[in-house]
Amino acid sequence: MLFRLLRYTAFGILTLVLAGLLALSYLVLTFEPDDYRDDLINLVEEQTGRAFTIDGSLDLHLNPPLVGFEVHDISFDNPPGFGQEPMLTAKRVEAYLQVIPLLLGELRIRSVLLDGLQLRLRRKSNGHTNWSDLLADKDAPSPGPSDPGKATGIDLAEIHLTDGTIAIWDELRNRRLRGSHLDLNLKNLTSGGNVQVALNGELMAWLDTRAESRINAQVQMTTDLALKDGGEKIAGEDLNMTLELTGPAFAFMRINPTIEAESFRWDQASDTLRLDGTEATVEGAQLRLAPLEVKSLSEKPELTGHVEGTGVDVLHWLALWNEEVPTLEDPTALRFLKWQGDLRIHPQGVQLSGLDAVLDSTPIRGELSLLDFDRPRVALDLQVGEIDLDRYLPQDQEAETEEKPDAEDVASPKPSSLPVDWLRQQRLVAKVALERLHWQGLQFAETHAQMTANQGLWEVESLNGRINDGTVEASAELDVSGGIPLYRLDLKLEQMELGRMIALFDEHGHTPIEGTTDLNLAFNARGHRMATLWPSLTGFASLTVRNGVLQVGGVAQAVEAAVAALQGRPSETTSQGKLPFDLLLASWDANDGRLTSRELKLNAGAISLDGLGYIDLPHSSIDYQLNVWSGDSLRIPVRIRGPFDNLSHSLDMSSLVEEQLDKGLDKGLESIVDKVEEKVEEKAGKPAGKVLRKLLKDLF
Repeated sequence: MLFRLLRYTAFGILTLVLAGLLALSYLVLTFEPDDYRDDLINLVEEQTGRAFTIDGSLDLHLNPPLVGFEVHDISFDNPPGFGQEPMLTAKRVEAYLQVIPLLLGELRIRSVLLDGLQLRLRRKSNGHTNWSDLLADKDAPSPGPSDPGKATGIDLAEIHLTDGTIAIWDELRNRRLRGSHLDLNLKNLTSGGNVQVALNGELMAWLDTRAESRINAQVQMTTDLALKDGGEKIAGEDLNMTLELTGPAFAFMRINPTIEAESFRWDQASDTLRLDGTEATVEGAQLRLAPLEVKSLSEKPELTGHVEGTGVDVLHWLALWNEEVPTLEDPTALRFLKWQGDLRIHPQGVQLSGLDAVLDSTPIRGELSLLDFDRPRVALDLQVGEIDLDRYLPQDQEAETEEKPDAEDVASPKPSSLPVDWLRQQRLVAKVALERLHWQGLQFAETHAQMTANQGLWEVESLNGRINDGTVEASAELDVSGGIPLYRLDLKLEQMELGRMIALFDEHGHTPIEGTTDLNLAFNARGHRMATLWPSLTGFASLTVRNGVLQVGGVAQAVEAAVAALQGRPSETTSQGKLPFDLLLASWDANDGRLTSRELKLNAGAISLDGLGYIDLPHSSIDYQLNVWSGDSLRIPVRIRGPFDNLSHSLDMSSLVEEQLDKGLDKGLESIVDKVEEKVEEKAGKPAGKVLRKLLKDLF
């Protein structure tokens, strides 16, 4: 009995289905879509209050077990106040429905195809949008709970978007986004499992409406996601994304990052996105972010997470930023950077705390931050380990063999001017502690420095450390907040190797003086260029050099030969222009660029020196009257003067001869002159002897 009842029931249902199919087939064969064009247009306009047009054909397709509806060339207008262009246009919209559920009163859409879609979304500066009126009234009662992934009354399986364009213009935040040639596939929408998403297309984003802020991106993305709580939450797995970034917003030509995430979750209520197991590769650099959280995603995004970076080729990145780097002494330098830290990116800036990095073989720890994007403020606090700076020096280039053009054919370079506007815009707080640094034979150790910049005032508040066996203390200031830049430098060096320091600043490594040095100076100056800077130099300097050597060229030979001749002994000088000394004391007052001696004393054993004079920095010249003493009574005046690149030296023997005559020596003047000339010519050369004879004859 039961079996017969079931058989009759199944037979009845089958009969109804067949009858429905026959009726639907008849409907398809006799259906004229254009008869319903106006009804469809009126329905959309009544529901939205906007104009809706269908300029193309309406077609119906029967493809059991599916029935398809196809509409061509549709247009949907913007609301008033949002321009004349339609909000939405599409070349073709095609939807396929399942026949059996449709006969039973259920709407199950198998797939929807949108071809050539153009969607324009806009938010005006007052916050109004061209889509808000299409959303359901917030005061209306919310629908009851539904199954995950299902919209009420509709069961949609797949959506395909081909060759689409989506433009978003946010006037409130002054941003724009445009996606073109978009291909989007959404599959497995209502099966209860994860939705499969695939996106391919081109994106252009403007961080603001200026053209130079544009970012171009070629995007490929796949992921599986699940809709929960009626779409309020989205959970995804296996996110894969590849980007090609170009555009004026990048100083480099192109970068191609790839991003992978094991899982991600988005919560609409809290507007928060969280990614776990995220890895990215950017120009050969590998980044791992675990976890990564983005709060206020749609309004003011704030990203936080722990970041690890490896395989960073610094030279490659500098090249991407169009920075020209010469060939370095060490070809392996700047090829490896490994770092990790806690990253925070928010609308006000970027912060990296707990930085632990290794550049080549140098450890770096500390914190970095870039705040206030509108008026950037940089802050850093770094502790740097041992670094060999010689590795990063450029290689010496061989001199060019080609003939150089005449000086008249080469335009004189324009004097460089201080970038005042740029300096005024910068804001900086920097603290650096250097454990050890090697540079050109110098060993810097336990060096600390602090620098600040704000509103055009740049200050090195304190710099102190050890250089070889000596110490350094310094502070400096550059003030460009007013009309003319002001400079201040205070420097104190103790137990420094003076010759080695001077050689660093001479391209030929020339060291006119060597010795263990104490230096104190305090200078002030003002000006935009070096030509105007020197004439304003004021301040003072004092110098103490112990156990040194003075490079004085032929002057030393002439002085030693003259002293020996006057003392009646043979000259055995081997100085070759070098004058060893035990102690040198010197001090200057600076006024309007002229350094006037307050003190100049040198003790070189049997010979001592004192004198007065000045150094004229604006005119690059010097004028010194020196007294060279042999013992306590024998004095030889020496005059040094002229431009820096062509100094002249002369010996004044008149007072010396007078002293000898006054002491009643039995040698005549002529014999003294002959003797001195002979010795000077022997040791310092014939020209020096002739100059000395002429000098003596003129004086007597």
